[in-house]
Amino acid sequence: LELVTNILVDKISTSEEEDGALPRALLHLYTVFPSVISLNDSKLRNMLVHTTTKVHKEWLEWQNPLDDEISCAIQCLSPNMLQKQQQLMIDYTKKHPLFAIKHIRGLITILEKDAIMISRHGIQRGRQNATYPTLEADINSRSTQVTVVHWGCSFSEPLWIAALDILQSFPEEVLFTCGHLMGLLDILNLYISLFRTQIRIANPRSPPTDFSTIQRTRDKLSTLLAAFKKSNNTAFNDWVGIKAPSSRNSNIGDILARCGIEIA
Repeated sequence: LELVTNILVDKISTSEEEDGALPRALLHLYTVFPSVISLNDSKLRNMLVHTTTKVHKEWLEWQNPLDDEISCAIQCLSPNMLQKQQQLMIDYTKKHPLFAIKHIRGLITILEKDAIMISRHGIQRGRQNATYPTLEADINSRSTQVTVVHWGCSFSEPLWIAALDILQSFPEEVLFTCGHLMGLLDILNLYISLFRTQIRIANPRSPPTDFSTIQRTRDKLSTLLAAFKKSNNTAFNDWVGIKAPSSRNSNIGDILARCGIEIA
């Protein structure tokens, strides 16, 4: 298998078929034998990353022996088992980054669910619970008191930071070359929505520059975005110029500036 891999790499290197059948064959080989083909060879690694970006929609559908393990590792991320599952995911991102990048959308479900829940365990660090006046609602002809809470008014800071740590553990050429095609931007948008809620809704009586509830998460995100901008400036600039989630007039760049994140 190593001999076949080396022949394919040499053949691709000396031909103009960077997007043809040979690179796809090489990627298929890696899909079937992920534990046998080593990515230590930078030439091989770059070829696989390049091919993955070209066939990213198909790549998401291709099955490999590690898919179920990686998917399960993400689904089990929770504040109760955070350290163990985070390290397990980081092991995958370092050893099999092209397989792990396929599953980063799973982080969206975990984070969305966390920002809906209200802490019942007295966890204070990183959680912000806004107090809303109760409202009267008519349900099945019966009057009852209800409380309406916005998404993102409460979140587990350790979990949201762990998700960023997982993303940062990917090789940059994988995360910022393939990631924005496989869910990275949707994850980043979720952080933008969280920050927007925390600043505008969860802290209505605080000054607009008070980032106390999101400071550690914001600083971690800022580091990731700086690497994104440096590694793939075109994709980064395209992202900061789009309309921010749930915003009428502001784009992503505007929200980042309000959070004190430098993007220039």
